Amino acid sequence: MPKITFSKTNAREILNIWWVGLFLFTLAIAAPWVNTSISNHGFVKSYVALIGSGLLFTVVLYFQTKTTTNFWKISHTKIILLIFFLFGTLSIFWAVNTDFSIAKWLLWLGATLSFLVALSFSIHEDNLIKLSWGLIISASSIAIIGILQYLFDLIPLVQHAAPASTFGNKNMATQPLVLILPLSVFLLLSKQLQGLKVWGITTLVSLILVYVIYTTTRAVWLSISVEIVLVLAYLIFNKSKFKQRFDWNPNKRNASLFAVVLVLILINLSADGFINFLTVGSDTLGSIVDSANNTISPRYLIW
Repeated sequence: MPKITFSKTNAREILNIWWVGLFLFTLAIAAPWVNTSISNHGFVKSYVALIGSGLLFTVVLYFQTKTTTNFWKISHTKIILLIFFLFGTLSIFWAVNTDFSIAKWLLWLGATLSFLVALSFSIHEDNLIKLSWGLIISASSIAIIGILQYLFDLIPLVQHAAPASTFGNKNMATQPLVLILPLSVFLLLSKQLQGLKVWGITTLVSLILVYVIYTTTRAVWLSISVEIVLVLAYLIFNKSKFKQRFDWNPNKRNASLFAVVLVLILINLSADGFINFLTVGSDTLGSIVDSANNTISPRYLIW
């Protein structure tokens, strides 16, 4: 169990960042496990998010009172955050549904507390790597649960759109994965990531990609495709600085090839046995084109 310690390198960093990783992992697997008849996974995750961020903020606040830092110093970022939070609080007076407004306000409160906790950390590569590991592990836990649901139906959770992992809906489950996935490139190319850790990160990323493919969520497929193009463009345009910032070696190459093979094997499996992914993929891509050309679709009209 990680300990709450003062940083030896930065006086402002008073909380071990692994606690944040533990919080993210807990939030990822939070679901109505005890009473599986509860279908609203969002409420369960909201409570865990608010309680977890509140506990972390309380610990940070306690230690901040014992140290001389700039935690309480007003900045433009803090002012903007407080203004948004104030407007969100005042919206309760013109909300149509007061209960719904309070529920959303609690989510904003959790986000505000998380932001204040993040201010206690210094931004350097070591912290970014630890935070990236926490996010990747959390994302892979979502993916592993979803894969088990898809292949074996072992997880007794209510699913409105399977495989839903701990979110109740596959579309919602894949949203955080889209945001977290690019961090895997940062981790893989980091000079600090060597040895078996390389194989660990590539395996976790391959499981995330497999789950994303299993969901056949078109928006996520498009988002990840755009991310891949942007990451490749960044690496190409910054190839002169590649050797200075990043590291690539035969171990990372072999681990990446293993991850590709693992993905190719798993995407051709289902609960019924072997399936041809090319058929599934072509149908999904075809539906994207059809939806884009359907000018009377409600989604098209919203845009």
